[in-house]
Amino acid sequence: MKNKIALIKRAALLVLLSTLNHELSTLHAQGTAFTYQGRLDFNGAPANGIFDFDFGLFDANSGGSRIGSADFAPGVPVSNGLFTVSLDFGANFPGAVRWLEIAVRTNGTAIFTPLSPRQQLRPTPYAIYASVAAGLFNGLSIQQNTNGAPNMIGGSSVNYISSGVVGATISGGGVENYLNQHYTNSVTGSFGTVGGGAANTAGAYATVGGGYGNTASDNFATVGGGYLNTVSDNFATVGGGSGNTASGRYATVGGGENNTASGFVATVSGGVGNTTSGDYATVGGGYANTASDLYAAVGGGSGNTASNTYASVSGGSGNTASGESAAVGGGYLNTASGRYATVAGGTLNTASGDFSFAAGFRAKANHQGAFVWGDSQGVDFASTANDQFLIRAQGGVGINNNNPQAPLHITGGGDADLSSGGNFISGSFNGQNLVIDNNEIISRNNGAASDLILNFGSGRVGIGRNPATNRLEVAGEASKATAGNWLANSDARIKTDVQTVTGALDKISRVRLVQFRYIDDYRAAHPGIADREYLNVVAQEFQKVFPEDVRHSGEKLANGDDILQVDTYPLTIYSAAAVKELNQKLTEELKQKATEIAELKQRLEALEKLVRDKKSD
Repeated sequence: MKNKIALIKRAALLVLLSTLNHELSTLHAQGTAFTYQGRLDFNGAPANGIFDFDFGLFDANSGGSRIGSADFAPGVPVSNGLFTVSLDFGANFPGAVRWLEIAVRTNGTAIFTPLSPRQQLRPTPYAIYASVAAGLFNGLSIQQNTNGAPNMIGGSSVNYISSGVVGATISGGGVENYLNQHYTNSVTGSFGTVGGGAANTAGAYATVGGGYGNTASDNFATVGGGYLNTVSDNFATVGGGSGNTASGRYATVGGGENNTASGFVATVSGGVGNTTSGDYATVGGGYANTASDLYAAVGGGSGNTASNTYASVSGGSGNTASGESAAVGGGYLNTASGRYATVAGGTLNTASGDFSFAAGFRAKANHQGAFVWGDSQGVDFASTANDQFLIRAQGGVGINNNNPQAPLHITGGGDADLSSGGNFISGSFNGQNLVIDNNEIISRNNGAASDLILNFGSGRVGIGRNPATNRLEVAGEASKATAGNWLANSDARIKTDVQTVTGALDKISRVRLVQFRYIDDYRAAHPGIADREYLNVVAQEFQKVFPEDVRHSGEKLANGDDILQVDTYPLTIYSAAAVKELNQKLTEELKQKATEIAELKQRLEALEKLVRDKKSD
């Protein structure tokens, strides 16, 4: 034949046609026929078609003598290289070694092509001489080899073990013609095992328990059963299910459908369409979940993703843990993208800051260390700075109280040990708002200007405004129950470089006293200021006369410039000094006038005397 034909795999199978006598343990009336299975290559590829075979039995591997007559097998169907024939050379197996010579031709041609070398028939055929059997064996082929590890093939005649493989086992299954199809079980590596089923394949040391279309192709791989499952790396396992793949070393898919474990020691326990591509990653089950980084985990649910190292999503739907060691407990469409960030549950929550926490509805912990709880209101509630603790609770926050009557309602007494060593005495707060933030206690009336702010950090107190520069700052007017002045320490013993104020009249004359109205924007920012005329000085002008008594107020204009404030107390001192200067000047002028009057009086008296004297003459 012009085309190259090779028989690359052969096995001899003795069919032990026997019956088991219930009373005696002897084997009766066995025949001499046995089944030969092989694989034929044509032009370097598995052959398909109808072929004629000519078999001869010899007593040597070359030359020698033919034993018995030839056994001609015409019209043998070969599918995917596999064929099976029944041979009978009579009782010509007395114990001596026998070789089988095979020649083949395509059906209908005249010339047979001998195949070389002859194939040694192993001891299996000699079992026809056994007088005692332990049971009844049908359809089992044992392929001996020089390694002392025979292959065993059971089930359909189309099952096969690849050439060069030793110690392999096909327990059963396969079919030559079922619904016009043939399904072959095969072992392609030494010590591989296929337990049964159809169209299953096992590699070296690999195992397929059964099912259909399953493949365990790498060393020590395992498919328990199911349909179209694949294990393609060492020590990986698919327990069952359908369309599952374990392609990472030591990876495991327990079952389910279309799941993939491709990372090292990755696991998908079950479910549908789940993927673990990170090393040591885990998906417990559910649908379309993904754990794609080292030690990432998704417990279950649907469409969840854990995509960073140690990230985890316990369940829910559409949740994402993309930050290192981030966690989403459950819920719907939540995201934990900061490192060590947590979303406990709920929906549409985000923890994007490192070490942040979000829960409830539309809570956004966007800053490092922020804790944000959102109630059922349908708008985002977001952090604005690091390390905030924010609660949006439209129905109020209660401490020792399950029926809060204000945004924060505290019930009960007792002490709280503060880091400064003092006590915070709880009680009732009549105001509508109480804010404790940044070493401040702030009491508000719906955010109006009547706020009381106690700032422990700076020691400042603000009434109606946030104290920025002074110990006490008041927006609007202040009053006392009785008349009197603010007192200040003025002891001589605490003073030095004491000098009398001089030039007061000159300084006072340089200060312009004005009447004015505040602009609309300023009044809008300070509701306590009325639209009327006020009396004061102009800070910029006052600063030229008293530069040390004009300072920044802590407030700013719309363009960012500082608003100046004045201390008009110097006017009081300089006004008093000016009065003294005026008094002294007036006293001196009065003395001078008195002298002038005395002189004029003397002159008048002299003139009067002169007139009297002339009249007497």
